[in-house]
Amino acid sequence: MRTLSSAQTWWIKYLNPAAFALVMIGQGVWLGVILYRPPLVSSVSGAWQLLVLFCIVATLLTFLIAWQGLPLKRVRMDDEALYISNYFREIRVPLSNMEHVSEFLGRRQGNRVTITLRDDTPFGREVVFMPPLSWSRRGKVDPVVGELRALIRQGDIP
Repeated sequence: MRTLSSAQTWWIKYLNPAAFALVMIGQGVWLGVILYRPPLVSSVSGAWQLLVLFCIVATLLTFLIAWQGLPLKRVRMDDEALYISNYFREIRVPLSNMEHVSEFLGRRQGNRVTITLRDDTPFGREVVFMPPLSWSRRGKVDPVVGELRALIRQGDIP
């Protein structure tokens, strides 16, 4: 069995949003301490307004980071099936269920591959994963995408 997705998937899916939230909490506490010094803010209500605004922006940014990472799955493949996992549950999807493979060429965290399936699964009809990052392929189509597309075109799927 071969792993198609990057080892960074777990970090991007779960650790990035949690780490960002913790950093924002720390910065919020620091901002609160700084704002309550008399020369910076003329009133307590002004400090509270700035702190609430900071918390709203930090919460929205945390949700944005989580929204980008949560769809990612770990994908493995053997001769007969794809094994798709969200790290709590793994499902087996026959290779014959693949309908289309597309790739988004990213800049910061690498490329994202989307496999569209013919039938619904517990994870939906689209599976998104990140192939392993390679600086030599940066901005180019990943070989995994070509391999999966060739399997669909040739009909060599058992």
